[in-house]
Amino acid sequence: MFLVIGSTTLDLIQGGIRQMPSARGDEFTVDSLVFCEEPTQMRFGGNGANSAYALAKLGATVALGSAIGCDAAGALLAQPLQEIGVDLRGLLRHTTAATSVTTVLSDQARNRFSFHHAGSSHAYTPTDLPSDLSQAATALLVASYTLFLRWRPEGVAALLQQVKAQGGITALDIGPAIGEPATLAEIAAFLPA
Repeated sequence: MFLVIGSTTLDLIQGGIRQMPSARGDEFTVDSLVFCEEPTQMRFGGNGANSAYALAKLGATVALGSAIGCDAAGALLAQPLQEIGVDLRGLLRHTTAATSVTTVLSDQARNRFSFHHAGSSHAYTPTDLPSDLSQAATALLVASYTLFLRWRPEGVAALLQQVKAQGGITALDIGPAIGEPATLAEIAAFLPA
């Protein structure tokens, strides 16, 4: 079984902005209210969820270790994962933290601003992952490393070592480049000798 640990995020994309707004107080002004030529798009996102979905689509047996909130965004994201056959026993439905959301604003030249709320990703811990999933893993991808603060670095190291000791293959995606970036010193113990 392929085990993926990583974020599950609702992406809100607003493109086609002629000129990015500027903040000037809290009222609508010519500078702060922007009409958009393209509709807002809601997209399935998150390094972990995207990877798990793609692997399942390719026919792999896959489980996801991630977190969503007990909210409409979380339900919207869990549905396609469940429908394609991703094992969601490791998907924590957090009662007090919202589902992760990234809002992207882009102009007509596709320059963009991104706003990210990590939400439940920051709340996910190694103890939230059922042990039978890690024991069954023959391949492991740890994605969204910078967002899983409660896994860094000891939880990730332990899981990588466990799957390797079981004869599995492992991979680490140190992105996205937000929050506290991963350093070489931090991940040196994960790298092959």
